[in-house]
Amino acid sequence: MERPRPRARLNRMRLALLLIAAPLALIATPYAAGPASASCVGPMIGGRSIVLDRAAEETVKGRYFQKGCADVGVCTEDGCTYEETSPRKHVRLWITQDGHRWLLDTADANKHNRVTWSFRLPDDVDPGRATLHARWARPLVVRVR
Repeated sequence: MERPRPRARLNRMRLALLLIAAPLALIATPYAAGPASASCVGPMIGGRSIVLDRAAEETVKGRYFQKGCADVGVCTEDGCTYEETSPRKHVRLWITQDGHRWLLDTADANKHNRVTWSFRLPDDVDPGRATLHARWARPLVVRVR
């Protein structure tokens, strides 16, 4: 009787392992209760390159300023419940430059979680690079002229 070649024997062992592992993987995989939902985008200030004029009334907009997160929930056989969300109130916009910080405006987010700040730059802000800040949002580098 001829001995099986090492390569053929290795292939049979792989096949046997696959036939055992596949059903075990299906059993061990958790059951998905339903489709995933996510809406927790971090707040954002403005858009692309913003230039602020020291001699003019300025307006800067922000989006996604909300309390709560609709992607955190509990799912059961009866369905899913999600955390309530609401627009943020009293969102402050600050500008920083060379170690100094000034409050520009405070505004409430509307029902679509958008904020609009209107302000005049303080006289102490110099032309050049500065940074806008609002709590919960990534700072935005701007140019002052």
